[in-house]
Amino acid sequence: MGAETGVQRDLLSDRVVSFLVWKLPALVMVGTAFLSVGNVGRGLVWALCLTVLGGGCVANALRCGRLHCYLTGPLFLLMAGLSLLHGFDLLPLGSAGWMWIGAGTLIGAVALTVLPERVWGKYARSG
Repeated sequence: MGAETGVQRDLLSDRVVSFLVWKLPALVMVGTAFLSVGNVGRGLVWALCLTVLGGGCVANALRCGRLHCYLTGPLFLLMAGLSLLHGFDLLPLGSAGWMWIGAGTLIGAVALTVLPERVWGKYARSG
């Protein structure tokens, strides 16, 4: 498979899939950051959203070899676990815990998306 086929197999190029798998969960996370849903509620919602984000990235990495998906998939899954643990007070991160999880997710996702693809290109493999 060449780069063109990788582009064709890239789930990020499908606007509906891209919205449902990446944009909608991110919007839900942002929305619940400002709602009074409680720690357990936020932990469950963020863990679910981050699992969808991470699962989509892992699937996309395997499907087309998109470089940043190899990196952001595990990041999102790790943050999903942290969200669940913090939500159930098994990992007490203090009153700013959700800010730390949100900022870590956002900064990590941006850094792991932009930097590697600028240096090595969009696709990690051609086949």
